[in-house]
Amino acid sequence: MGTFRADDGKFVDGRAVIDDVEKRIPEGVVLPAQKDESTPGGGYLMRGSWSAIPKFLGAFTGLLIADVALFFLLTGVLWKTDGSWGAVGAAWRATKGTATRVIVVVLAAAALLGAFVAAPVLGVTLKG
Repeated sequence: MGTFRADDGKFVDGRAVIDDVEKRIPEGVVLPAQKDESTPGGGYLMRGSWSAIPKFLGAFTGLLIADVALFFLLTGVLWKTDGSWGAVGAAWRATKGTATRVIVVVLAAAALLGAFVAAPVLGVTLKG
């Protein structure tokens, strides 16, 4: 149990408790935490440098999934054929030189670059 003080100093809770702390924290140590409004009665969550990374990875993974879905939608490969991998490959080859290919490649590159570069950088920079 300790004191939670908001960054702006407007809110203070002298009986704050953070669960899942494995060791006793000496008095006076400042911990990066934030009030958790999602739990009944409130609570506090530790903010770590890496805690935001899964959220960014989820967002960029969603972008990659949406990109694949967009490819299937724009090419119509699922309802024009039996949906085999050969049909998907033929649909991909058919997009050579088209705007569809450019859109799909740019979105896939953005999703992959985001997942492997931007997510870690943003996760560490924004700290939770």
